[in-house]
Amino acid sequence: EITRIFKAVDNMKFKNNEQSKCFYQTVFRLLYCTGLRVGEVSNLKVDDVDLENNIVYVRSGKGNVSRMVPFKSWLTNYSESYSKESDTYFFESPRGGKRSTGTICAVFRNKILPMAGIKSSPLNGYKRGACVHSLRHSFACNALNQMIKSGKDPYCALPYLSVYLGHTSIVNTEIYLRLT
Repeated sequence: EITRIFKAVDNMKFKNNEQSKCFYQTVFRLLYCTGLRVGEVSNLKVDDVDLENNIVYVRSGKGNVSRMVPFKSWLTNYSESYSKESDTYFFESPRGGKRSTGTICAVFRNKILPMAGIKSSPLNGYKRGACVHSLRHSFACNALNQMIKSGKDPYCALPYLSVYLGHTSIVNTEIYLRLT
């Protein structure tokens, strides 16, 4: 499904707007590869992204938790192509200010998922179906699975994942252990 999602993102068409396409390609990859929340990505300011050291500083995320998150160098490509000196936010809206989380979520649910052949309606008794936050869950399960495969005790690995995800309690992270 992840492969289909990124193929759909890469095949999206925008009317004469290459920046929008690059924005969604970058944001959805950032969400999947780092486990950030969509609000944390939307709130990133230019000074929060250290392109030289490949670190994102999440300041006052959910629960007022701040943390550092490593990222891949493709954020540099976005910055070099579309950032202006006057930007306050890393992903500055074309009209100024930060990007709307509602719009990012709507594009994912209403455009990306259908193009990828993934239903967004709730299944098997769950309250909600696939959504942009599912990328965070996929990241967390994959990260925990990798730690377990490398020989780490799952219960010892869980606190690391909890801090990385910005959870205020390990209880919030335990769901990923059950999923994994």
